[in-house]
Amino acid sequence: MDPLEHLDSIAAYAQDPDFEPSQSILFDLDGCRFPNHGYAEMRAVAMKSRRTFLAQSANVRHACFVTDDVTYGMCRMLQMLLDDAPWETENFHSRAEALDFMQLDHGHPDYAAFADRWLGYRRPAWAARAQQAGARALQP
Repeated sequence: MDPLEHLDSIAAYAQDPDFEPSQSILFDLDGCRFPNHGYAEMRAVAMKSRRTFLAQSANVRHACFVTDDVTYGMCRMLQMLLDDAPWETENFHSRAEALDFMQLDHGHPDYAAFADRWLGYRRPAWAARAQQAGARALQP
């Protein structure tokens, strides 16, 4: 998926009756690639972001989770292009740091399930086996 396709999906969600402009957005850009790797592409993404999220308040946060250095650099360029936007945007290599940045309500009934899903997302099979083996080793 390229960034404009990603924004198209967010723009479609913004048309949903349940969407509220005060909602923060956690972008999972794992596997998202920037085909042109340049300023023009990032400028197009920034312009589309502004049109889509113009009504958002200053309390809104956009966290971008990225896994590779090229995508991180492109997101840094995007962050600079959106520096004067009313929302705060940060980029992260860590899922946990991105989640912390969002300042979500840990007491919300859905928070634990969401955090578990987000933090365990695409965990390799070997990591799950290692965790299970560690849990068995701790049992009497």
